[in-house]
Amino acid sequence: MRSDAVATSRYGARAQRSLRWYPRVWRERYGEEFCAHLEAEFDERPWSPRRGANVALHGLVTRLQLQRLLRWTVGVTGLAAMTVAVVLIVAAVLATPSPPTLTATSSGGGTFTADAPGVTTMTFGFGARPGTVLRILSVHVIGVPGFPLATVAGADFAAVSSDVINPGPWPMAETANLSLHNPVPALGRTVALARHNTLYVGVRVARVHHVYPVVGVRVVYLDHGRRYTTTMLNRSAPDVVCAVATEVVAMPSWCTIDSVAASAVEAALYPVGSVTRAEPLALRYVQAISQTAQSRDLILQHPATATELMSIAGLVDERLTGVAIESVSLSRGVFHVAVRVGGRAIQHVCLPRDVIQNGGVVGYPPSNCPPPSN
Repeated sequence: MRSDAVATSRYGARAQRSLRWYPRVWRERYGEEFCAHLEAEFDERPWSPRRGANVALHGLVTRLQLQRLLRWTVGVTGLAAMTVAVVLIVAAVLATPSPPTLTATSSGGGTFTADAPGVTTMTFGFGARPGTVLRILSVHVIGVPGFPLATVAGADFAAVSSDVINPGPWPMAETANLSLHNPVPALGRTVALARHNTLYVGVRVARVHHVYPVVGVRVVYLDHGRRYTTTMLNRSAPDVVCAVATEVVAMPSWCTIDSVAASAVEAALYPVGSVTRAEPLALRYVQAISQTAQSRDLILQHPATATELMSIAGLVDERLTGVAIESVSLSRGVFHVAVRVGGRAIQHVCLPRDVIQNGGVVGYPPSNCPPPSN
């Protein structure tokens, strides 16, 4: 600031008062020079209304300019901080992997007998995004309220599709006539998923003359270090295990009656048309054809053909009336099935023909798809 000699000059105090129009930052930088200039003008011309107005106006304009700069600086700083925060949040979200989608493909509805007490094998198919890798921690079966609940004795995994409900007692043993695709132990193991996968579950039944309906499985797994639980339900009806004391040739009447009752309870819990059971009729029709083909062993020894599928179409469940196959074509290992439902427009369903040469079954499950290209 100014020296004492300058501050005590004749017009020093007056110049200092004029300096109050300006902001402090400006005064600290230009105040001494400004006061010296004013004092020289006061010596030459002590009073000038125009000069006083100019000083006041220039001081106010300077204040506004500096305040605008301050607001701009604060605004830019705040915007930059918000931008950094948004970038960090987006990066955190992108860095957090979404859980893989596991979709049940098992249709269910099978009834079979098993020696009790003992463990039999059930099969649960599911679809996934190929390349997904996860670690299976536990598998639990889901029963039907009011009926005994089976327990899990073990689980094996195979990155293939299989709809074999009961290949035999647990642990499984591969035979010459039934390829199990070399399944590996699933519990506590890291597995790489394919498009179609199968869990072979050892189900323990203990009480003779009781039925054990199984709606699906609940699987707990780790993906990228995160724990998830997924529930995969049979798409049409429960699989029912009837516990018998000794091997039987014919299905016991009590088994048939209780199996129907279990299916009725399950249908009430998951009615057709709900989110769990919703499925286009065309898909159900092609699914029934696929299951009939498997049950007739038409494709276990040689690849299924479009002609075979057309002939099998006449053998499917009579409840699917009003549905008919218009054509079947085979391209690159996928059947393209044109299905007409109730006289309406044709729907196209794709049915992959899985690894037949390795003992696999016809493609499972079917899915909606565009018409085949010519």
